[in-house]
Amino acid sequence: MNYSLGVDIGSVNAKLCLIDQSGQALWFDTEKITANPKTALNSLLSRLEERFPREQIISAGVSGSAKNVIPKELNWQEYSSSLAIASGLLHHHPEAKTIIQIGGQTSLVIELEDGLKKPWKVASNPLCAAAPGDSWNNRPTAWASALMTWLVWPSSARAARPASPPGAASSPRAT
Repeated sequence: MNYSLGVDIGSVNAKLCLIDQSGQALWFDTEKITANPKTALNSLLSRLEERFPREQIISAGVSGSAKNVIPKELNWQEYSSSLAIASGLLHHHPEAKTIIQIGGQTSLVIELEDGLKKPWKVASNPLCAAAPGDSWNNRPTAWASALMTWLVWPSSARAARPASPPGAASSPRAT
């Protein structure tokens, strides 16, 4: 079986999602960035490789503020965060007109007129949406994690990954 891998490396967390050829999400995992983004990514990939052979991953895409930690020789496709968010959401909710994304480095509001076919309006707030370091452990920003998960990740991935309180240890979930 062949798989595709999506990776988002932000300023607070690194996340990955593995899908099969039918588009079914098989594995979702997240790692809080405590030391550096590369360490978090290596932890995610190690856990993934315990269940899925790397040679069966035929394509991979990466987005996020720290996407530069991916070695160029891997030839992973780089995507802007707004394109990755819009593409993923529209795949499952083609009727969506507005996307609100709250991240650790920026917040985005993306207004879609005709899916990905026409240019969109993107408003960005360059201020950190979460305080770096303590980030998602802050109670005022706890809702942001739930909102981002709801808006960005496919419903199948959300259903397989029960919500946990901010600051709780995260563990991978298989669907």
